[in-house]
Amino acid sequence: MDPVRSVGGPRRLVRLEEPAPTDVMGLTSGVACVAAGEEHACALTTAGAVKCWGNDSLTGIGWGPNPVDIPGLSSGVVQIASGELDTCALLTDGSVKCWGRAASSKAHRCRTS
Repeated sequence: MDPVRSVGGPRRLVRLEEPAPTDVMGLTSGVACVAAGEEHACALTTAGAVKCWGNDSLTGIGWGPNPVDIPGLSSGVVQIASGELDTCALLTDGSVKCWGRAASSKAHRCRTS
């Protein structure tokens, strides 16, 4: 059996490189929730930090297959939400920080409680 499977809708074809769920390097514990966009994902840790991985063609932070810390969000985050090409974080003081293409209207909620 070929370990590469293909899925997708009428617009595009996505190749899944892993035939089964695998651990995300560096995120095997301490994760409160995960929010995913079209080609990226972000994790909110139990310490209130945000780490993201995947395609980062919009921000230049330099993501890849392994999660990286998002600058300025090492603590104080209570919720994250990802759209197709963007992610936003709600902070404990009630403020919101977003990165990526903020025009996306397909955000999904991710709560810690």
